[in-house]
Amino acid sequence: MPNVLADFLKKNKTVVKNISIYEYEEELHIKTMMEIGREEGYEAGGREGLETGNIIAYNDARLSISDISDKMNLTKEEIDQVRNNITKE
Repeated sequence: MPNVLADFLKKNKTVVKNISIYEYEEELHIKTMMEIGREEGYEAGGREGLETGNIIAYNDARLSISDISDKMNLTKEEIDQVRNNITKE
């Protein structure tokens, strides 16, 4: 998983340094933390959606749980959980 905070700090090194040394803006800090949280949440949700989509596709292609597990590097329990969630919807 990419380290969003480290990437942000590296990309904005000068600004971060000036703020940490000369001033602290609470609003900017809160806004930045919220943005980082949204990005991390979006990444996690996107991966989960992609994973579910792949399981559905493999399931539709009549692949066994064992084959899906091998292709996606997931446990059989994780695949069963996704399959159960799909059938509930």
